[in-house]
Amino acid sequence: MEKKATTSCGCAVIRYFDGVPHVLLVRPFAERDAWGIPKGHTDEGESFGECALRETREEAGIEAILMKPLSSVKTSYKHEIKTVWGFIARQRDQNAEPAALDGENVDIRFFKLDELPNLHVYQRPLLDEVVKLVGEMKKEDFTLGNE
Repeated sequence: MEKKATTSCGCAVIRYFDGVPHVLLVRPFAERDAWGIPKGHTDEGESFGECALRETREEAGIEAILMKPLSSVKTSYKHEIKTVWGFIARQRDQNAEPAALDGENVDIRFFKLDELPNLHVYQRPLLDEVVKLVGEMKKEDFTLGNE
């Protein structure tokens, strides 16, 4: 059986707690301790950015603002070859707490960038890039101008 090519998009939402950057991650399976950014498949006619924002809102209850695109990663799973596009983002409302609105994930949390949990293998390069880029950015980039 030929595998179907699909595209998923999501956000690495960064929020500062006590002056330290944290990233929002989701754990989709109760039986597996593997985390990743909130993401999902694109809808027809939807841009990668629109998809990333929608999926972050649906899966984590967070309204995000896109800041920087990340390199894409590819993974092969079951009947699909998936390309994942990610974005570094910040929260629109710094006081909003994540919540699973669509019931797709069993846990949603912010993690310090230097204390990440076990990640989905294919998302490790994506989170490595997040750590690098956030290290080059200023805290104010994530906290100023909240709408």
